[in-house]
Amino acid sequence: MAESSLAHVEILPNANNILIGELKNTVVNGNYISNDQATLIELLQPILDASHTRDREISPPNSACFPGTRLDVIRTIVAWADSSLRRNNHVLWLYGYVGCGKSAIALAIALKFERRNRLLRRLVYEPFKAAAKRVRLLKTFLLKGPFLIVIDGLDECEDRKDVEAFIDDMLNFFNKNPLVPLRFFITSRVEQHIQGRLEKDQVRLENLVNHCSRDDIDTFMRTCFESEKRRNPVVKAYIRDHGDWPTKKDKAQLVDHIGGSFIFASALFKYIMDPTDDHSTPMDRLPHTLNMNPGLDTLYAKTLSRSQHLPYFSDVISALALLFEPLPIIGIAELLGIKSFEVVRVLVNLQAIIHIPGTDDLPVTMCHTSLRDFLTTESRSERFFALPSYHLYLLYRCFTVYRWPPDTVAASCWDKRTPWH
Repeated sequence: MAESSLAHVEILPNANNILIGELKNTVVNGNYISNDQATLIELLQPILDASHTRDREISPPNSACFPGTRLDVIRTIVAWADSSLRRNNHVLWLYGYVGCGKSAIALAIALKFERRNRLLRRLVYEPFKAAAKRVRLLKTFLLKGPFLIVIDGLDECEDRKDVEAFIDDMLNFFNKNPLVPLRFFITSRVEQHIQGRLEKDQVRLENLVNHCSRDDIDTFMRTCFESEKRRNPVVKAYIRDHGDWPTKKDKAQLVDHIGGSFIFASALFKYIMDPTDDHSTPMDRLPHTLNMNPGLDTLYAKTLSRSQHLPYFSDVISALALLFEPLPIIGIAELLGIKSFEVVRVLVNLQAIIHIPGTDDLPVTMCHTSLRDFLTTESRSERFFALPSYHLYLLYRCFTVYRWPPDTVAASCWDKRTPWH
């Protein structure tokens, strides 16, 4: 590929006088900006914990491929990313239902291509810098292959019009620049506004359901059970008296029931081994899992019911479902005007579906984003539904905690006598 082919790549085509280090008296898309200190990255206000390098314990999803699984689909994506440049080969869309492992695969691909120095980690700054040094870019491409941008969870972007515009602009860009050494790997659920834009000849489509291997789920469950049998005294005592557990038949039924959903497999295993359940043993709970709907709703409802009788249950769960940013235990307690131990008391029974950090100052997060969907969809969650009007009570609590505006004004936002309380 001749170097001149890169000369036609347009990045920020409507921007003038941009300096990567500092931005001074600059016009961007017709807007005059005067700021001696702000860098381009600061002006773009990136979400710093959205990268594949984030602390996944604090910023979910905490997804990673289990060792020895997902090898087939990862090989497929790597082969696509390594293949020679040609028209209609710049974008791969991996789609699938909730919990089938899209984020885990996106993470695996991002880490693999970062090790190869072929991952572009920011959508503007890094490509712009690389294109400015196109001799080095060309040399890297010829030696290693195209650069890759990974976008995980495109369906979670709330502004559908912006998503449509992004996809259209991306595909138009590659139509005009078919030889640019850049590829996009996109994962999402099947949403109409995404599907309608990406189901085109120039996009490679991969349905993750077609790559969900029973062997992968079997490997995951077998490894988890073997680890638990080594460390769990109750399980070890049961095996001494009754022989191996689970039996081959029980394990095979469990794997068949799970299907291809890793999030369902993980949640079921946590439910079976839940150390907070004093009323039954893992051996008692395993048969019950075979009656649970593989779609997670049954598991969510059954797990939430463990704490439903406790004081402040509805407040804590609704706050988790409706808050824009996750809060630590002490933050939830302060917002709701209760003690930290009361928050812990509610959450400790829910560790199969909610991640509780080791300290009170780290945020409480959901094990999977589908739990928020469940809690905010009344037809699914029913008695656990987080009422949209609870936003008003959270607003009132914010006013109360920070003493602004006066309580008499804020109190009118919410009537504590509603049936919710």
